Amino acid sequence: MSNPKTKTPMKTRILSNWRTSLLGLALLIITIILLFKQIITGGEFIALLPTILGLLYVQDSIFKIKPPYSRH
Repeated sequence: MSNPKTKTPMKTRILSNWRTSLLGLALLIITIILLFKQIITGGEFIALLPTILGLLYVQDSIFKIKPPYSRH
């Protein structure tokens, strides 16, 4: 049984990881516009939805670029 105090609330997670949340929100807006203009179908929208929702929830660590190793 998990302890509810150790879980991060969804609002805090989205706001603290703003890079991926912004990317997910931008993709959501773009896909909704494409759906209303009938450029994509509802099936294609549903296929993209898990990726978009995943970007809203994932941590920003996937976008951190590590500097190359120095040769000292």
